[in-house]
Amino acid sequence: MIAAIWNRVNTKRLWMTTFTVFAFIFLSDGLIHGWYLNQTYHETPNLWRSEMEMRQFVNWLVAGQFLISFFLSFIFTKGYENKGWQEGARYGFLIGLFAASNQFITYAVTPLPWNIFWAWIWTGLVQCTLAGIVASLVYKNR
Repeated sequence: MIAAIWNRVNTKRLWMTTFTVFAFIFLSDGLIHGWYLNQTYHETPNLWRSEMEMRQFVNWLVAGQFLISFFLSFIFTKGYENKGWQEGARYGFLIGLFAASNQFITYAVTPLPWNIFWAWIWTGLVQCTLAGIVASLVYKNR
């Protein structure tokens, strides 16, 4: 089964794409959460771990970002049609919608403020769309 899933994937380009998308996700998450939403998070400290606690879980955060990058890249390669950055934008936007749907569940079970809920949705859509573009530019047939 694994061989069938892995079939037709250019492994070298997949890993190049994964690491490039990871760098993008890592940096853009820093901008989104460390800069853009930083003040908003400080206004709701009861919802988050303390700074010291978060440092203890940074490996989990990085692992999650890497897994997102790998699966975003891998799924992209399975449907790859070599149609340029527009293909990546379309794919990334659809992945962003898929990811955003989970925010509705998070909102239902977590007392998130409305502004954080919508910020996560919109920034996630933009981030995934751009990550899809990055994937299309790196993975493309040369």
